[in-house]
Amino acid sequence: MPQSKPKPISFSPALPQLFGLFWYSLKHPRRYADLIPFKGGFVEGSIFLLTCLALDLVGRIILHTIVTHDPVTIFQGTTEGLITLIIIYLLYLVTSLVLFFLSKLIRGQAAWINIFRCLAYSSVVVIGFWLPILRLVLILYSLYFLLISLSRSNDYPITMAIFTVLTPILAVGLVLAILGLWDLNLLTISW
Repeated sequence: MPQSKPKPISFSPALPQLFGLFWYSLKHPRRYADLIPFKGGFVEGSIFLLTCLALDLVGRIILHTIVTHDPVTIFQGTTEGLITLIIIYLLYLVTSLVLFFLSKLIRGQAAWINIFRCLAYSSVVVIGFWLPILRLVLILYSLYFLLISLSRSNDYPITMAIFTVLTPILAVGLVLAILGLWDLNLLTISW
């Protein structure tokens, strides 16, 4: 029996739709990965990514306030969080460039903007990163979305996408181990 094509979904950064995408991506990961729009412009992917990162920041601030019962640190946490948000966004841009060059080395077909959009829309699960018990699972979901969308956008097998993604991860891990910075944690906000 032929497999039916999943119905299109909206990748709007509007909050109700974004939370819907978050749940949809967790319930139907393969369908979500197949629907990631890797073609289009830079602005849509950037807005989507920044909205997901901002929602993670809001969750972290709320969690911190509940745990410490200290609303005074909200301003400090917010300013540090916004700086962290900008740094993480810049890291996404650099990561997309690295993935672009690596995919070109193995004859990938995608343009840089397509790879950036794959990376941005694979980050829908960042919304839940503020929940420490779910963070590792959500990172694996994001990695899965990225591998599927990179494979589709570059028109090469999933094994090549795995090579494209794991190479910089291993390189960065090696550099951090050599420099003694292994316990550097960019996924949390220090208060």
